[in-house]
This record gives sequence, C-alpha cells and structure tokens, in this order.
Amino acid sequence: MADERRDAILPISWDEAREIVVVVLLAVATMHVLAPLVGFRDNRFRGSGPFIDDLVELTQNAGPNAGMMALAAAVLVVTTPPVDVVPLLRRAVAVVTLFIATAAAIHLFGTMVRSAPTGLAARLQVVFGRSAPGLLLAGTGRWLIQRVVPFDD
Repeated sequence: MADERRDAILPISWDEAREIVVVVLLAVATMHVLAPLVGFRDNRFRGSGPFIDDLVELTQNAGPNAGMMALAAAVLVVTTPPVDVVPLLRRAVAVVTLFIATAAAIHLFGTMVRSAPTGLAARLQVVFGRSAPGLLLAGTGRWLIQRVVPFDD
C-alpha cells in the first residue's frame, strides 16, 4: 500500500524544486516585512505624529528572520549552475534582498534618531536585535547575487 502511494507521486528534479524553494523564501520574506503595513494602513496612520515614527513602525519586521530567508534564497541561486538559473528569478532575489536591506536600514536609522523616552542603550538593544542583523543578512544576500560568479562545469 505504501509502495503504491510512493509510486503515484511524481518526482521532480532538484532544479525545479530549488526554484520553488527560492520563490517560497522570497514570498515569505516579503510578506514578513510587509505585514505591519496591513494593520498600519487602516488603524495607525492618521497623519499625526512624527513621520520617522511611522517609518520605524512600518519597517519593524525587517529583521533577522527576513534577512535569513533572503540570504538563503541568494545562496540557492548563486550556487546553481548558470544554465539552470532563470534570469528573472535571479533579478527577483536581487530586488527582494535590496528591499529588505533598505527597510532594515530605515528601521536602524529611524530607531536611532527619533525622540523616544528610552535611552541609548534601549535603542541599541532594538537595533542589535532587529534591524542590524536584518541589514547584514539581506545585504550579504544582495552582495552574493551581484558579485558571485557561479562555477562553470
């Protein structure tokens, strides 16, 4: 019975599976970063208060989780032989890694410059735990996509 079920499932090649994994990683990373925008658009934005506070809240998810997903997608793409990479997929990874790195940089800058009741140590704790790792991970993914030349067989 188990053998019949296993035979009924059509296997796919690693090239196709890799593309699916990259697309899923990019989609999840993008949704993760854009998640605050959904609630913010309807409930929070009223045009009052400093604009920098709005930017910091919108970019709060540009952290290590999104950066790691973007870096994983970049590593999968750059380790793929050139003949097996869809050019649009490579460009999509470049765009998403740049988007996440930019959002993390905005969050880092906004956290450090906005007026807040907390001291410098509390702001650095947020930066070290959220936006700085996100910026480093997504930035590394962007660098990989732009600079790494795959090996030719």
